[in-house]
Amino acid sequence: MIKHFLIALNLALIFWISRASFTHFNTSKKEPLAMLFVRVLTPLGVVWNLYVAYKSDDTTFALAIYAFFTAISCFVFALAIRETKGVNLPVAFTYDETTEYVKTGIYKHIRHPFYASYIAYWISWAVLNHKSVLSLLISVVLIVTYVVAVVSEEKYLNDTYNEKYREQKRSTARFLPYIY
Repeated sequence: MIKHFLIALNLALIFWISRASFTHFNTSKKEPLAMLFVRVLTPLGVVWNLYVAYKSDDTTFALAIYAFFTAISCFVFALAIRETKGVNLPVAFTYDETTEYVKTGIYKHIRHPFYASYIAYWISWAVLNHKSVLSLLISVVLIVTYVVAVVSEEKYLNDTYNEKYREQKRSTARFLPYIY
């Protein structure tokens, strides 16, 4: 019963994240290949992971860890969406002169809450489907892609906003408040 609830919750979450990726982020440039890769691999990964999770006979512990990371992902994502309404945020790997950065709300504690929520989401799948090599591979590839996007974004923000952004980097964690 809990497995069915968590799978339904996850379907709602992935719909929410997918919708937000098309309505909340924008670019005037051609979407980069890396972002297309993420947009294709994410739904394929979700379908595969839902299949593996549904067929799995995993323990309640794995489901509890999955639920914990999924809840963190939802919470962080919701706070980031709320804080960035009306802000010009670029699609990953695309930056131009209109790109803005936010320093309020959750951004006072985490510089990259959207990426942090995506990473938590894929960690939840890796834990739940730890016996599936393909699930682990999809999770690792997407997490690495998000980290590369963060490094690229930080380079752009550092070059564009200079000391203002460097100060935010000194006072704010990248993904985990007070840790990293």
